[in-house]
Amino acid sequence: MALAARAAGVPAIAVCGQRKLTPGQLAGIGITQAYALTDLRPDLRACIEEAADILQTTTTRIAKEWL
Repeated sequence: MALAARAAGVPAIAVCGQRKLTPGQLAGIGITQAYALTDLRPDLRACIEEAADILQTTTTRIAKEWL
């Protein structure tokens, strides 16, 4: 899907728990930007427990940056 989006000139944005790929690796699979929940809350256990709040914050950030 990400490669198809790139081919159509549409940015593909990913949201993940942890980001382990480099920006170059992400670009190679067609992902323009990846937002990891651990960017906001590095502690994995806390990240899981607070996932809803972190996702809300992340989607707000994405909207501000991309819309």
